[in-house]
Amino acid sequence: MPPPAHPPLVSGWLLAKQYYDRLKAPRKAFILFEKSGHDPAWEEAQRFNSELVRIHKLVN
Repeated sequence: MPPPAHPPLVSGWLLAKQYYDRLKAPRKAFILFEKSGHDPAWEEAQRFNSELVRIHKLVN
């Protein structure tokens, strides 16, 4: 995965992505919130909620 155009406020995303790549799961998604630091639920609330709804529809 190439680096995002604007790196997220928390710089550990690359390590998280490497860990994600090693996980084995029937379905998975790496969701990067580029405009958030430690709390995307508040800092990108609309997108965060949209992602939750999208995932809920996928698994139900």
